Amino acid sequence: MLSPTLGESVEGVVTDDRGEGVPSLLIKAFLIPEKIVGEEGLEGLLSSPESVPYSAGSGRASQDGSFRIGLVAPAQGEAGENYLVLYISGRGGSAGRVHVVSTVEVVSSTYISLNAPESLLLGDKFLVKGSLTDYWHQPIEGRSVRILWGGEEIVIPTSEGGLFFRTLTATAEGTFKLTATFRGEGLYLPSSYTATIIVYSGELRATLSFEGESFFAGDTLQVEVGISGYTPQMGRLEGSLFLIGTDGQDYPLTTEEVTPPSDTLEVVLNAPPGVYTLSLTLKSPSLPSPLHVIGGELTLLGRALISIESLQLPRGVPVKIDSVVVASSGEPLGGVRVTLKLPEALGGEGFVGTSSPNGSVVIYLTIPPTAPLGFYNATVYLKPPLPYYPPLNYLFPLIVASRVQFVNITYPSWTSRDSPIKVSGRLLDDAGQPLEGEDCILLHIGGDVLARSSLYEGGRFTLTATPPPHLPPGNMTFVLLFTGFEDERAAFYLRESIPLQIEVLHQTYLTFNYSIEKSYVRGEIRLLDEEGEGIEGATLEVVAGGQRMMVHTGGDGSAVISYALPSIRTHYVTVTYRGNFSRHLSPAQESWRITVEGGSDLGRNIPLLFYALSAAIVALIVVQVLLYFRRLRPLKEARRAFEREELYRFVARGRRRAVYALYREFLRRMRQRGFDRRREETLREYFSRLERLGVVDGERLKRALPHLERAFYSTTPLSSKAVKEVGRLMEGGEGS
Repeated sequence: MLSPTLGESVEGVVTDDRGEGVPSLLIKAFLIPEKIVGEEGLEGLLSSPESVPYSAGSGRASQDGSFRIGLVAPAQGEAGENYLVLYISGRGGSAGRVHVVSTVEVVSSTYISLNAPESLLLGDKFLVKGSLTDYWHQPIEGRSVRILWGGEEIVIPTSEGGLFFRTLTATAEGTFKLTATFRGEGLYLPSSYTATIIVYSGELRATLSFEGESFFAGDTLQVEVGISGYTPQMGRLEGSLFLIGTDGQDYPLTTEEVTPPSDTLEVVLNAPPGVYTLSLTLKSPSLPSPLHVIGGELTLLGRALISIESLQLPRGVPVKIDSVVVASSGEPLGGVRVTLKLPEALGGEGFVGTSSPNGSVVIYLTIPPTAPLGFYNATVYLKPPLPYYPPLNYLFPLIVASRVQFVNITYPSWTSRDSPIKVSGRLLDDAGQPLEGEDCILLHIGGDVLARSSLYEGGRFTLTATPPPHLPPGNMTFVLLFTGFEDERAAFYLRESIPLQIEVLHQTYLTFNYSIEKSYVRGEIRLLDEEGEGIEGATLEVVAGGQRMMVHTGGDGSAVISYALPSIRTHYVTVTYRGNFSRHLSPAQESWRITVEGGSDLGRNIPLLFYALSAAIVALIVVQVLLYFRRLRPLKEARRAFEREELYRFVARGRRRAVYALYREFLRRMRQRGFDRRREETLREYFSRLERLGVVDGERLKRALPHLERAFYSTTPLSSKAVKEVGRLMEGGEGS
């Protein structure tokens, strides 16, 4: 039998290889449960004997090597097969040795703890509960404990944790013994515990009643308390209501005054899911003992809850929904099968996921691409695998929304202070249909909103913005964002954004100072940055008087040019700088008009100019006469081709004059009828094609664009006046 001192000992002699006794060595004894010894064996377990909690005593060898160790109970152990092991310490720093004496069967003493009231009233129903443990206070499960009360013996098996409990009744007045006995079984020795309970006489009685059998944890329960045998001399009655679990655990619900002859107690059922017995204790200063009342049984059910954020789901694409399943107490629930079922209007399909141990669950679903936009209710079914957790279902609001897409986006590759960012394009829904709305497109970088735009007919938009002055040069990411609508469509279209990579450059400027000396123009070109400082090492392209040259700037950003004065009275000097992205310098181009007032240098060229002008006039007249009768047909073909938008095929046939006539006619009609700005971008798109093909002069086109809308959509035949002006247009005249 294990006790602090076992009354047993182990004796022996420590010898060396020659059989002679070795004195003064320290020997430690251990009782180690067999199942504790793992793959490392006893030697591995005792490699650090000081840390092993199974020590059963120690002793030191005498001069002849003999020793005797009185065994004591180890601080930690287990009943059953154990190894009796001796550890002989080394000498002079040498390692110790492990010696197995034998295997022994260890039996354990037992202890019974009992919780019962010290006094009762006659007729009380009271709960007796306790536990059965071994010497090391480990629970002993599945053994029988016998309760002797009022001459009756009741056998109760111990449950998990070594617990046992039973409801008893005080049937007689007097002092009684309540005895709990364990008779011993297997490796466990007998034990018993006796409590003294005084039963007083009394007429006070109480009953408990409630409606229902099953409730969810956290629900409110109304308990009816009926009291009989009460007299005013008993004074104020205080009632404590609590739940008793099948493991004997108490869960207090409330403590408050109870008013005879009947009262209603309203309590919140705060306890884990399971089966419980309702119990009430009534106290009064005038009562010799509290009155214990046992009510009926009830079942507490657990409620599985799921948190899902607002379901705004796009059509036609897989969607991932993250959520968490928890109990009503807030603890995560794992292994719960979660089914999200769409309404019948969306196909009625169900999508399934299972919660992980931390309660998280992921569900993948797809809304049909043809589903109507709108508000719906999805049903979420929860099926926990735990006892006392019934299946539940919840309704969640669901919004079927459309994704949007930016198409035909155009934007510059660079920007600077004097070269704003112009972004244009279209916005379509997930079905490819254009969207219209007010103030829903913006361009921003960081926290700076640079421009806003509305969506016009065809989903078109245009944004023009200047980069913020604090923005450093380099490659920057601007964001084009659809912010959503603010009308009744607000919930049905998802926000969308796309990044725009634009190089931010320092603004550059060109200056030109010149002088005319005899038959030459001499000038200085300077390339300057935003601060007015010259830019060194830049290459400039100069076109002056029909001459083209390349020059390089020096240390102050200047370059000197010189060229022969052309024979005409007025000419232009155009300087172009292509920019340098590695130095973050923007392109620049400037033109200067140079006019020579009189002078002998030009006098010799007057006859030549006269003859050239005469020849041009004669050629023009001849061309007008020859082509007069051929103009009408190409003009009509041009109009029909333009209406059919077959511009490339038409221009490929070389009918450029007819296109010019259409251009002039559009201008005339616009002056008469006004302009609808919503279609400005449509016209820009068509006429930019003509400009790229070299059909329409770029500068004149830019001036005419704001006046072409109504003419483009008109079906009125062209006037004869437009036909007559073809010649003038082709010769560079302004027309009438």
